[in-house]
Amino acid sequence: MSDKMIRLRLWLLCVVAGCFLFGCGGSGGGSSSGGGNTPLSLKIDWPTRSRNIKAPASALSVVVTLDQAAPDGTNFVFPIDRGTDITQHTASYRSVSKAKVGNWILHVDMYSDVGGGGILVAQADASVRLKSDGQLYRSDGTPLGYITTSPNFTSVLVSSNPTAVGETTPLNVSVVAAGIFGVIVPGGYTAQVVQGSDKVQVNPQASITGLAEGDAEVVVTVDGRQSQPGSVHIDPRVLAARSVAVSTSALAAHTGDSQIYFATPSAAPSSSNSVGAIDAASGAIAWESAAGSDPNHLALSSDGSTLLVGLQGSTSVETFDIAGRTAGTPIFLGADRLPRQVGALAFVPGSNTNFAVALEHSGASPDQDGVRLYLNGVAAPDEAPFWCGGDLAFNAAGDQLYTSTQWGQGALTRLAVNSQGLTVSDGFPAQILPLGTELKFASGWLYSSNGAVVAPTIPRVLGTFETPSFSQLNPSLDQGSVAVDTANDRVWLISRVSQDIQIRAYKISTFQQVDAGMLRNPFSVFDPPGSVPAGALRWGAKGLAFRTPSHVFLIDSAPGL
Repeated sequence: MSDKMIRLRLWLLCVVAGCFLFGCGGSGGGSSSGGGNTPLSLKIDWPTRSRNIKAPASALSVVVTLDQAAPDGTNFVFPIDRGTDITQHTASYRSVSKAKVGNWILHVDMYSDVGGGGILVAQADASVRLKSDGQLYRSDGTPLGYITTSPNFTSVLVSSNPTAVGETTPLNVSVVAAGIFGVIVPGGYTAQVVQGSDKVQVNPQASITGLAEGDAEVVVTVDGRQSQPGSVHIDPRVLAARSVAVSTSALAAHTGDSQIYFATPSAAPSSSNSVGAIDAASGAIAWESAAGSDPNHLALSSDGSTLLVGLQGSTSVETFDIAGRTAGTPIFLGADRLPRQVGALAFVPGSNTNFAVALEHSGASPDQDGVRLYLNGVAAPDEAPFWCGGDLAFNAAGDQLYTSTQWGQGALTRLAVNSQGLTVSDGFPAQILPLGTELKFASGWLYSSNGAVVAPTIPRVLGTFETPSFSQLNPSLDQGSVAVDTANDRVWLISRVSQDIQIRAYKISTFQQVDAGMLRNPFSVFDPPGSVPAGALRWGAKGLAFRTPSHVFLIDSAPGL
């Protein structure tokens, strides 16, 4: 059988019992020979619907028409669906209605969907003679043989669905006929990888399976016509994750702990204006307790006894004793141009009474308003200047504080810490740590959610955890979070990509990516537009956690561990 044509073998078999004579057939479409009426029986050679045979296979139904051959002089129409057998086979069909014996014009129309649906993908016309012996001949009476149909479309288009490593999805294949697009279902086309065969494979029935993250190109062939190469992007593997439905504005925990603390803002649908804890191993909320007005930031003391809570509603901060579930007296931040609010919090290492607060003015531009040190709950006299702010991170000794700044599209500033407060030691080049990045200090190095690693005492950028060139990761630093586990030589960058969340694991000692994974569509209708993952932290032996505004996500085995 031709690899570019669909061929139909048609036999007309006459059921002579009960036949009766007719006169001449109607005008125009053909003529009756007076041989009576007969049901139409025919056989169709269906090609294999598979990528392994280069056969035309786009049609799922055939409509056979004999012009004006019905007993009442109208067109005789016989629709036929292919059925579920995808292999090459010959099937016999018999019409319920009858056609008149005689000479007629035959039309064979093949459609991309069942029931004559979709678009017309191939067709053929022939002059035929239906004899009283029940066979279909050419109009001159010689054997008919095969009727060959020709493709009716002009071009083939292909695109891919979102596909992750280990996922199998169909391609999106369509053809264009007379300016109309028609979908070709799996099995109706052949597919071939022309670039990136290590990233994707084509399966029987031309679905694709992701092998490795990256980009590839495929072409498809429909009835002998080939598409232009279509791009296929393979995302990281989909991770198993548990979610806790709780509205949060902040998370806090020590690396390896299974108790994750959270703050619930005033806008939460339940348990608003509170702090609480999630048992990460079970995913259950262990406890909740009332806090002040609209808590929006958290910090956890080194000994794990105390939470520091930023209260946006009352423009204050308060300490919270975890064992006693009691909040201390609020410490109000005062006002300058506008009421000051909390932009970030950090405990001085080794203390549960000394801490730093990044100040900001909500609705102002710029919104940063410096950094203040509190010693035993009392503000130290020396504050960092108004252009300091953003996230905060102390060094291990607690005598240096690092903060991102407003100016030069963002930069890093090092502040000296003493009994009088904070003074600027030096700055870091702009565009290294843009405003809005998360900062984590661990084992002498400073890590940021944009992938940069800084030796802050020099100061010098030691390296950057690069995303692969094929990655669709949004490079904007306000798009995610960072978690650090120096004991396991790992860093995780967590970012939003379209409607998904991607998690990339890196080896600290080499700056090389060692694994990656993703969560599909984790954002809910309760998450504001543009929401991003935040508050990433390591829990338990291998766990990873982060939050969106409406959920806390718990991954039992972090990528790369």
